[in-house]
Amino acid sequence: MASDEIRRISIKLPQSEYERLEVYCQKTHRGKTEIIREFIRSLPEPEPEIEKK
Repeated sequence: MASDEIRRISIKLPQSEYERLEVYCQKTHRGKTEIIREFIRSLPEPEPEIEKK
């Protein structure tokens, strides 16, 4: 990740989801950014596109 450019995003969450994230962060003593980055890294890699002939 050292060569990756850092980008900022903003998301809108319903109050219930925000509170769920907040509680999880407090229980794990980790920040929201760390939790969201970890989730994104856990996503499967996209399948390579196969050229159609």
